[in-house]
Amino acid sequence: MSNRRLLDVAVIAPSADGFRVGWLDELPSATAAKADVEKAEAEKKEAEKKAEAGKRPDPAKQAEELFQEAAKGEEEKPKDDAPPPLPAEGDAEIRARVDQFLNRPITVAVESAPRRDLLRMVAEQSRLRLEFDDKTLAKDKVEIDKPTSLKAAGIPARDALADLLGGVGLSYRVTEAGRLFITTAARLAEASEKTGGPVEGPPVKLGMSQPLKAADPSYREFTRDALARRLEGRGLRKDLVTLLLDRYGEDLFEPGELIVLAQLSREAIDEAVPLDVFPPPRKLTRAALVVVHGIDPRLQDRAKELVRQLGDPSWKSRETAESRLLALGPAAVPALEEGLRDKDVEVVYRVERLLMKLNRNVP
Repeated sequence: MSNRRLLDVAVIAPSADGFRVGWLDELPSATAAKADVEKAEAEKKEAEKKAEAGKRPDPAKQAEELFQEAAKGEEEKPKDDAPPPLPAEGDAEIRARVDQFLNRPITVAVESAPRRDLLRMVAEQSRLRLEFDDKTLAKDKVEIDKPTSLKAAGIPARDALADLLGGVGLSYRVTEAGRLFITTAARLAEASEKTGGPVEGPPVKLGMSQPLKAADPSYREFTRDALARRLEGRGLRKDLVTLLLDRYGEDLFEPGELIVLAQLSREAIDEAVPLDVFPPPRKLTRAALVVVHGIDPRLQDRAKELVRQLGDPSWKSRETAESRLLALGPAAVPALEEGLRDKDVEVVYRVERLLMKLNRNVP
């Protein structure tokens, strides 16, 4: 959904002591706004006109230049500054493995160093491999070697990358080789639009609340009541907002896994679901809530726990674990492959069955 502007974005994460919540008023689109593109094109054309108007060609000088070029013979070919093609994206299994490295805690405290060097420090501690799209960075005038600071004490590598990349419009693609290909978010968005794939924006760092119990009145104020105010602010009637939250409030704000909740902007709704009403009403309010599941960075830890549960004395527990691992899909493959080395025959048997269901080779 990164190719659409998202509003009132909430991240709800369950924890041992309750739930943690973070809000963003807006998550910009990964693609440049149409108006911004048009403005840039108009400015470019105006600059070209001024440059053309300022030229005063001298016929004698032009003739001299032609003679000089003829004397030199064949000129050396100009240097090709075109960016190389984007590397192919890794499959779900490769991305799941890289996620494990992105979740590793790192510690970096540097007052001033080139951004590139700081990225390499983060990669070294988390055992990530980086590849820089230098030609695109140079073309878009991204100062990757400009000094900046980073103070990260025991935070996941992905958060440190968000600090270093998001502020300058950079993002990354996980390649088939398991590397992070560092380039501009705009280039990734453009490539995704051409192939019809998901559009990735720059990483965003979000501050989360302290854990709160669902029964705590302050939790309701921070979640349900906050969403109600935002929906009403978009023009929805209070009775409709109450009906919506009475029906879905518990699922939204007491989830069993990390979820992201967001509203689509009116432009995004009209683009995704065109609507013609005749005769035109005096006022038309449209709202759309998006709930995203299956994005918890702790999925690998959960998969490992479920693999261990495949050897539980209870048949029901083993069956439940197997069905949940199957529901995780390719994200569970790394944990399943580790489970092949388990000493419990029951675990190995069920792991092999799951891998075959997921179309993976079993040694």
